[in-house]
Amino acid sequence: FMAVHTVALGRAKEYTKITYGLTAPPTGFDSCHGIPRRERKGSEFEDNELVIYDPRQQRQDYLVEFTL
Repeated sequence: FMAVHTVALGRAKEYTKITYGLTAPPTGFDSCHGIPRRERKGSEFEDNELVIYDPRQQRQDYLVEFTL
């Protein structure tokens, strides 16, 4: 199965360092974005990492079932 969602990121706080323990985005932001090192030298992220904390910021559009 693969779930396909529409996500409203709003204003995303960008990070290059992995930050543990976040339970909400910083004040003034709606989400967090880990920038991959291929886009920003010195980043600790391998890939784009986008995080929302409020489930109202996402909507499931499709559930795709794959068969062999």
